Amino acid sequence: NAIEKLGKTLSEEIPKIVEQVFVITHERKLAGMGFGKTYLLERDKEKNEPTRVELVQYTA
Repeated sequence: NAIEKLGKTLSEEIPKIVEQVFVITHERKLAGMGFGKTYLLERDKEKNEPTRVELVQYTA
């Protein structure tokens, strides 16, 4: 699956090249793969609310 391949690349190959990577995605499965820190950004556009930022903790 493409998401799993991307997750593996982000966790195993990219750190060999660069120190830090930002991934912005709507794919929640990618966020839960356990590499690095994952932040959830949410807001209600209809209410014109500010964006809420939450550090997501995944446990194996």
